Amino acid sequence: MQKVASYDKLNSVQPQKMYDILSDILRKYPAIENGIIFWSHGTGWLPTGNKTRSFGDDNGESIDIDDISKSIPKKMNYIIFDACYMGCIEVVTELHEMSDYFILSPDIVPSDGIIDALSIDILVGEEPLENRLKKVCKYYANEKNNNKNLPIALVKSSELDNMMQLCSNLTIDNLNEEIYFYPYRTNIIFYDLGSFIYSKKKNQASDIIDNFIVYHTDSIPNNVCLSIFLPNENNLSYHEYYSATKWNLKTNWLRKFGFSSNNSTSLSLKN
Repeated sequence: MQKVASYDKLNSVQPQKMYDILSDILRKYPAIENGIIFWSHGTGWLPTGNKTRSFGDDNGESIDIDDISKSIPKKMNYIIFDACYMGCIEVVTELHEMSDYFILSPDIVPSDGIIDALSIDILVGEEPLENRLKKVCKYYANEKNNNKNLPIALVKSSELDNMMQLCSNLTIDNLNEEIYFYPYRTNIIFYDLGSFIYSKKKNQASDIIDNFIVYHTDSIPNNVCLSIFLPNENNLSYHEYYSATKWNLKTNWLRKFGFSSNNSTSLSLKN
C-alpha cells in the first residue's frame, strides 16, 4: 500500500477542511467516476449538539448534513454513509444535488461497517455503476453479516422529486396503522417510508418507490429500508428543529400532520 498524501492534525468534520481535502484529491487524482464513503457515527437528521445534526464524531464534534452538502466540491457518482441511522429521506433530500446514488442504512450498522476490502473491489469493478452498488448492498445485507438480512437501501437521487410529490399528495387522517419503525434509543422517530406510504396508498405507489429506492433489503413486507419522520404529540420536542430540514420546507411535512412549521404548537387534525 502506497501513501499518496498526508495532512497536518485537523478536525475531519470541519466543513472548510472537508472541502479543501476533497478538492485536493479531485484535483490530483482525476477519475471517470467519483464516490465518497463517509465512515463514522451517525444520527440521521437529528441534532447531535447545540446546533449540528447527523454525522461524525471527531473529538466530540459533528457536522450538519447541510454543511456536508456545502463541503463537497462537485457532484459525486455515489455517496455511501457507513454509519448508523443515516438512511432517511431527510438526509437524501439535503444532499441529493451532490450525488447520483446513495447507499445508507436506517438502523444500527455493526461495528465492522458496510464497506470492507471486498466491497471496494466490487465498487471499482467493470459492471454498470448501479449493478455494482446493488452488489455492495446485497453483500452487506447477507454474506458479510451471516445472512442476517440487515436493512440497507440504494437510492437514486434523480427520482426524489417524484417521491416528494407522492408524499406531498398523501392525505393524512390518522396514524392508527401499525407502521414499522427503527428504534433509536428510547425514541420512535425513524419510521419506515414504505411501511408508511403503503398504509396510505396500498400498492398504488409501488412504481414510484421502486424507481427511487432501486435496492433494499426485503425481510419485512412493505419495508423499503429508508426512514421518514412522522410528527405526533409524542415527539414535539423535535418539531422546531425538524422545521428547518429541506424535506419539511419542500413538502410542508409538519403542517400535513397538523403542526405548525414555526413552532411546536399542535393544530387539529382533519379526520
